Amino acid sequence: MVMGSRTVDFMNPTLTEHGTSNLVVRNLATIEDDFDLYHDYAYNATSYHLCDNFSDKNNDGTQVRSPGIMLVVEAEDVTGDLSIDSLKRSLTSALKKEGFNIIASDAVQTDSNAITYITLKEGFVIARAMAESKYVGFDIHFWSAMHKQEAAQNALVAAVGGKRSALSTYRVITGGMFGIATWEEEDKFRGPQFEEMCHAIKETAPVVNLNEGDVSQIDLNIVMEEALKVSNGQNLKVAMLVGNSVSTNDITEKHRATLVRYESVKEVVPMNCPSMADFNEFSEKAGEVFTACEKHLYEMFVENTHESRFSIIIIDSTADKVTSSILLKLFAARRKKFVAKTLEEDVIVMSAIVDNEDERWKRNLMSLFKDEVFVDEPAAFAEVLFENSKTNSEFKLLLTNDGGLHFINNLNSTLAEFNKNNSNNLAGRILNIDGGEWLYQKNFVPSRSYVPDDYDQSGPLAQWKTQNPTGHQFVVQLEPNPKVRPQLTITDELVMKATVDAITTTKLSGLDASALTQFSDLGEGSLLVALWDGGSLSILWDGREHVDVNLFTYIEDVNVGDTFVKELLRRLPSFTTMLRDEQPRGTGRIVAYQRDLKGNAEPHWA
Repeated sequence: MVMGSRTVDFMNPTLTEHGTSNLVVRNLATIEDDFDLYHDYAYNATSYHLCDNFSDKNNDGTQVRSPGIMLVVEAEDVTGDLSIDSLKRSLTSALKKEGFNIIASDAVQTDSNAITYITLKEGFVIARAMAESKYVGFDIHFWSAMHKQEAAQNALVAAVGGKRSALSTYRVITGGMFGIATWEEEDKFRGPQFEEMCHAIKETAPVVNLNEGDVSQIDLNIVMEEALKVSNGQNLKVAMLVGNSVSTNDITEKHRATLVRYESVKEVVPMNCPSMADFNEFSEKAGEVFTACEKHLYEMFVENTHESRFSIIIIDSTADKVTSSILLKLFAARRKKFVAKTLEEDVIVMSAIVDNEDERWKRNLMSLFKDEVFVDEPAAFAEVLFENSKTNSEFKLLLTNDGGLHFINNLNSTLAEFNKNNSNNLAGRILNIDGGEWLYQKNFVPSRSYVPDDYDQSGPLAQWKTQNPTGHQFVVQLEPNPKVRPQLTITDELVMKATVDAITTTKLSGLDASALTQFSDLGEGSLLVALWDGGSLSILWDGREHVDVNLFTYIEDVNVGDTFVKELLRRLPSFTTMLRDEQPRGTGRIVAYQRDLKGNAEPHWA
């Protein structure tokens, strides 16, 4: 599972017990380590580029897109009058009160079913009412005023006596209408609201300080002492890789003396390779010097671990890149026996980055300790940033953990306590955690496999049995096939003729081409609507290269929809199906097709 957020701090989460009955997910009271499932983490305060040039974008006055949205609504347990005249009148009145512009409406009724359509300047609405089932299904297709679509839904549902608690809704992204007078203003409300979102981002984005002050050794000592607490141990034995030159001896001794004074530290063993003091990688004896250094470090680790192993390795600020890489090679080449012989199981390697020159090689070094020495989880590489608000300075602490099961929790709690009790103007923040390889468990057999029978399925099963599919709907979107050269220019006359021919050829039961009503003054495109006792049909052409087909029939027959679209495409050369949505319509919070419920068969999970 991967999660990301602009506002949630995953290293300082507020966990909530929801009171559900869980089998796999543990209750909060039983969780001792809130971070035991964490594997990787990254904090990025510089990724907010979405709004960088937002205010500079200018529209050249050319409309290049015209999307639409069809809101599908199933209203159940309605109490209003669903007769044809009352339905048409109440819905039209409700939309007028909401400020929508009514252009035309019509309705048909068969037995206890009524269907009506209402064409608006902003789109169109089709409503199918079934009085016996106390049900009304709506298709609310808007190409403008889409920000008012929710208001339209509420008004229509209220007009038939429905309640929000008895609604099922979802949306289908469709085509719209080019050439409407308000398209530039409408475009501001389409898609993600960048202006509002950018404002929120600026309000909540973390402050990125440009700290250029000098880092003090005092700050480094304070942080290093706190970092040792991550190991959660006492009597720590520390191996400190230091510089090889005699000129660094004084600095090295000060660092060692500082570590020894820490309450949790029992012993500090400085290590280096004097033979590397004047190392020249281009000399003929470079290989010999390199090998001698590796042998020397090997002997130092062996000699100093007869009685106890090292629990901390510190790459001191005086250590150089080449000697550090030799140390890495020493453990990587002997990662099984040598590591187990000289290092504690929960050993931590630490190093601080003070200047940019050290940053790249130290980060690579510490990451490689995780990848090539410790390898498997719970091994992890972590990067922590520390800032001094008084001196405007910053530095990073790198840590690589071997087998500490609670490393992330210990690191986070240590840092939280440090920030809480801070009296040195220092504050830390975890920037990155990179977990080790997932453990491969050959022939793994889980302690228990959870199946549907382990959960209470009575509620979902009861809902499943209440489903009553009363119709079948196809929403098909057509556009030019990019692989085919255009053969004809699409016009509203061509769309009308293609639709009439498709109706005639398909022989939709009860539908005559004369039932089609065409609206050609809504924009650059046109809308065709037909109602009959067997269902409804709408064809929306956006005026350019997009056609939406919305076919509803009371009888579920996939061949009906497929055949109609096939015949329509035959008359629109070079067009092809780009998107196809097929869904049941009906009551009982319908999700299943009639064919799925045939014979009252229970679902496999029941």
